[in-house]
Amino acid sequence: MQPLLLQKPYKNSKAKDHSSRLIRRLDLWCKGSFDDLLHEGQCIQDRLRQNNSLGGKLCDRSRLFDHLMSEGKVGMALRLLSEDSKGGVLSLDSMIPCGVDPSGNPVYRTARDILLEKHPSAKFATPDVLLDPTGDPITPQFDPIIFDSLTGDLIKRTALNTHGAAGLSGVDAYGWKRLCTSFNEASVELCQALASVARCLSITTVEPAILMPFVACRLIPLDKRPGVRPIGIGDVPRRIVAKAILYVIGDDIALAAGPLQTCAGQSAGSEAAVHAMKNMFDDSDCEAALLVDATNAFNCVNRQAALHNISILCPAFSTILNNTYAQPVRLFVVGEGEIPSCEGTTQGDPRQYDATAVGKLKLLHKWWQILSSLGPNFGYFSNASKTVLIVKPHLLTIAKSIFADTGMQITDQGQRHLGAALGSREFAEGFVAKKVCSWSSEVLALAEIATNRPHAAFCAFTHGMIGRWVYIMRTIPNVGPLFQPLEDAIRLKLIPALTGHGACSALERDVLSLPCRLGGLGIVNPVDIADSQFTASIKITHSLRSLIVAQNLLAPLPDVSSIKAQIHQDRRSTLRGRASTIKSNLSSQSQRVLDLNSEPGASAWLTALPLAEQGFHLMKQEFWDALHLRYGWKLLNIPSHCVCGVPFSADHAMICRHGGLTFVRHNALRNTTAEWLSKTCHDVALEPPLQPLTGEIIAPKTANRQDEARADIHARGFWGQRQSAFFDL
Repeated sequence: MQPLLLQKPYKNSKAKDHSSRLIRRLDLWCKGSFDDLLHEGQCIQDRLRQNNSLGGKLCDRSRLFDHLMSEGKVGMALRLLSEDSKGGVLSLDSMIPCGVDPSGNPVYRTARDILLEKHPSAKFATPDVLLDPTGDPITPQFDPIIFDSLTGDLIKRTALNTHGAAGLSGVDAYGWKRLCTSFNEASVELCQALASVARCLSITTVEPAILMPFVACRLIPLDKRPGVRPIGIGDVPRRIVAKAILYVIGDDIALAAGPLQTCAGQSAGSEAAVHAMKNMFDDSDCEAALLVDATNAFNCVNRQAALHNISILCPAFSTILNNTYAQPVRLFVVGEGEIPSCEGTTQGDPRQYDATAVGKLKLLHKWWQILSSLGPNFGYFSNASKTVLIVKPHLLTIAKSIFADTGMQITDQGQRHLGAALGSREFAEGFVAKKVCSWSSEVLALAEIATNRPHAAFCAFTHGMIGRWVYIMRTIPNVGPLFQPLEDAIRLKLIPALTGHGACSALERDVLSLPCRLGGLGIVNPVDIADSQFTASIKITHSLRSLIVAQNLLAPLPDVSSIKAQIHQDRRSTLRGRASTIKSNLSSQSQRVLDLNSEPGASAWLTALPLAEQGFHLMKQEFWDALHLRYGWKLLNIPSHCVCGVPFSADHAMICRHGGLTFVRHNALRNTTAEWLSKTCHDVALEPPLQPLTGEIIAPKTANRQDEARADIHARGFWGQRQSAFFDL
């Protein structure tokens, strides 16, 4: 709807043209003249010429990076730094290689045929996979009153935390954030309307035909080289509503899933699973670990069985799922066609679907046979060619003999597991080294952008790039020294480009690694923080890790809030101690600078995203000047002498009466004060003339006794009704 109604009528159209076209298009929409709207839109698209200047801008990586950061799209900006060779978007008629025939000739299939195969038709659930409806539910009975907490305020908070691309409407998460927050009463009404939709979907069975546009998704076939990866993108309102509902019933879902389903909302669930698997694999009684891959897992799960079982295990979640998944979901490849989704869930879910097991080789082989036999009834089809068996080195030959009939991969080195590494220490170190090499390349690419977009590059580093390393630090022990190449790239390339100050000394590097609130820049040293991150993860996941190792399905979920609070407190204490140690090694002037930078609010400009809409975006010289003033460094590109004849410096610029900075600061304060006075007083005026003296005696020697003396501001009604007041700032 939005792309049709909001499309510009021609290249250089004005706001009044947009308003008149919007009124006419809304009238056509209300009349149901959709063909006329489509014809108009297609005609405009055919005649619009490509904007060459915009195309050139998008081809310039640094400009596009800066543009994305100015809109708060940190993730999209960071993806520009990756040098990975990735395939583009395929058309449905693209020919994809799919192996060879018996004669050795390559076999090709269209992307449409592959997508249809990946989205199978619905299947009836067999009775053996359905739970007994007379059994006791795991979660307590609920009352629909709990969904009254789905309010407009909750929708607004959820919209602010929603990210990602646009669905069929063409409006992405950033656009919906603006719609839900930036238009006063209209935004409030929109949030309340979405809250009403959320409550209705949670407690009422809705006719599927009514919900079809709401649940329909945009399908993007990506080139996997080889193969096709289908990515479904739901419309942003659906994602906002779903997040708000999960906020209300998240505890019920986690309780129903139990401690072994670590993707159901448990704190640090993936980290706990990684630590538990490593503990079990390192045990002397363990012979191997089996990492099972499921074929087309998202789209093959038996939807009928899942909806039935969820209605028993978690009744509070049942109605919304039945409303959105009881009928096939329509997936549209824009401009090319439609693919129905009848089984499983929509592609694009961030969680992986796999199974893992550890133990004796013969027992693992039996478990594999049972999984392969019973899995299809649930829509779980194990993929032997992508399944990996990790064995202890002395059992490699025996394992190949036992699992010879399975066709799975067998190794005594290791394998990637939940984003970390499982196996030998050599494999883990090689895994981390490869990651560090990739991240170092991204830091070098960011340093190139920082030479002309330093503010955007700094915010991308502190708000997004650092988070990419932390998970590896938290899941693999003793990896600090392996991050040294990354630290070298930060210290030698990125920091000089960000600050414009040249190479930093070891002491300056320590200062810049401190958090902004303690006077630093938050440019952490990955070598220094790796061990503390791993220790924190071990503490937080201790209880959940024990439940996973014991395979305890019925134990209550552990509460780690107190542990997190203690870790946070310890970390702050450690940082304050480190800041004191660094400060003791600085000169008295640098100590004073660090004290000033540590004042409350002094670093707010560094921790905010460079949003152009809010005026937070700094140009290159502005950002460099701010950093140099923050740390007392010599300013760049300034004259050697002031117009008054004395050597020019930052301090002199603030006090010189021949320059403009003194008057700029004064006038800015005067104008702001007058603006606020105008909201409550009358006759507010700037620089009003004062009455000349006629013999009055004014005691202060600094008083201006000239006949043309002026005050800064005049306001009537400040001290009393219709009484004039004069202000001198």
